[in-house]
Amino acid sequence: MSRFLDNCCLPKEQRTAGEITLEEINAAEIEIITRAQQEAFGNEYLLIAKGKERPSSSKLLHLRPLIDQDGILRCDGRLKYAEFIPYETRFPITLPRRHWVTTLFIKHYHQKDYHTSGTNQTLADLTLRFWIIVLVVSPDSPRGQWPLGRVIEVHTGEDGRVRVAKIQVGRNVITRSVSKLCPLEVCD
Repeated sequence: MSRFLDNCCLPKEQRTAGEITLEEINAAEIEIITRAQQEAFGNEYLLIAKGKERPSSSKLLHLRPLIDQDGILRCDGRLKYAEFIPYETRFPITLPRRHWVTTLFIKHYHQKDYHTSGTNQTLADLTLRFWIIVLVVSPDSPRGQWPLGRVIEVHTGEDGRVRVAKIQVGRNVITRSVSKLCPLEVCD
């Protein structure tokens, strides 16, 4: 689409033709991810981009988010010191769980193995590059204080549906029924 828009502004002899290049695909992916993050995380994304303090109620605060040179919101952590690990694994991309872009990435990772990999393998492939975050329901505290967690493993029931998930919350790993997890809401 970017090529199409660029070609509309150029004279016919200067237009780009042929197959889409890897650079164009990567640029499109970056644009899609950053727009999804800006849509989902709104004001928090802007505060991070400007290097300003985030409120203590920020849902992303404990993830120590940073924005890379491409404008992608990533998680920062102790893995940054492990230089032998690929950049995308050390600084995973943060995506909201129920956003349509996240759904497309999940489908892509599932389909690239021709639907043969199970749920946990698909999740393992995704977590090499992305953090899909959820709110962990805590009946003892108000919704605004529920902790954020990262899905690290899922377990299916006899019907093949995901019923239970292991969630990393800070340094702890907890097991919860999926009915006790909430997708991180997209801001309006």
